Amino acid sequence: MKTKIVFVTHSIGSTNMAIEIIKNLSTNFEIYVFYTSYSKKYFKSFNKYINYIECRKNISKKKIRELLTFINPSFAFIGAGGDNMFEFNFLIVCNNLKLHTCSIIDSWSYPFKRFRRIINNKTITIVPKIIGVPNKETKENLKKNFKNKKILIYITGLPHLYSKAATLLNFNKNTNYQKNIVFISTPMEISKKYQVLDKNQIIFDSSKILNIFIKQAINLIRIKKIKTNIYICLHPLDSILNYSFLNKLKSTSLLKITVMKNNKNIKNISNIDAVFGITSTMLLEFIYANINTYSLQIGRGFSRKNNYFSNIKNLNVINSKEKLNKTLINILQNKKITIKKDKFEKTEKTISKKLVNFKILVNKIISRNMNSIKKNEF
Repeated sequence: MKTKIVFVTHSIGSTNMAIEIIKNLSTNFEIYVFYTSYSKKYFKSFNKYINYIECRKNISKKKIRELLTFINPSFAFIGAGGDNMFEFNFLIVCNNLKLHTCSIIDSWSYPFKRFRRIINNKTITIVPKIIGVPNKETKENLKKNFKNKKILIYITGLPHLYSKAATLLNFNKNTNYQKNIVFISTPMEISKKYQVLDKNQIIFDSSKILNIFIKQAINLIRIKKIKTNIYICLHPLDSILNYSFLNKLKSTSLLKITVMKNNKNIKNISNIDAVFGITSTMLLEFIYANINTYSLQIGRGFSRKNNYFSNIKNLNVINSKEKLNKTLINILQNKKITIKKDKFEKTEKTISKKLVNFKILVNKIISRNMNSIKKNEF
């Protein structure tokens, strides 16, 4: 009989992480996925042998207990999105049922709020028995803040981003435009009544920052007369309604602006010269693919001491309009950078190695805890 494993996912990040974990599991498991109508679309044509269970996002803990008791799984992967009660309530029930629980964090940012919610005016902290984190710094921070909790913490990296980066390695394709620039949007931060804000959380107006970027880009493209294609890629949680000024923009003989509501189409963009954004984790996908990537941190709030987005390797931070202007001039004037074959192969090999290491680790985590179940210890 196969061991039963459940996955619980609602947020985009935890859904992408769940898919990556399932892709790397051995075939010795019977898999159940609890999702909402929101995360359901990401599992389309993914794996027909998985048992999918669609739930209301406000499903009661009583119903969750009934479903889990009926399935009787040995292990549960719970999403750690930090912005919903769906995943959090499943974690509460799984812990009450004494299931072996694991959450692999899909980003290095704001790790504490992922396991905290405000319930009845009280801050509640619930952690799984195992947490996967992207790096050593996050591991040390969690150990320090959850020192009274009995948990195991593994450094699992960001496998869902490595996997996406692999699809961006499409160098040496022809394009009718001299320059191709991508802007990745970051959704507006809206605090929910049950959400615990991290003390280092940065609140900004993404519409204002994108407007600054577009105005300066249009002006320089007109002056330099460089034929340019700009792609505005909207985050799945974002909406074109937040950027009304985009509807007024018109393409010219020098400039074509394309708004992309489906970020999966990014992999079809040829010869990307540069990627701009604010604080989206999607920026890391381009960094891993060796594409010049910039974070626009213009305005108040970004100067916080513990700004998670200020010290990321190979992420170029732009904190003023003047610096943005100089950067755009350099991108427009420089010759198109083509990744040499040997560097491309090295990048491809590095990404592949990271994914292999993740596969080994995630199966090791399950195997270790399956043995604990047999010995009735943890």
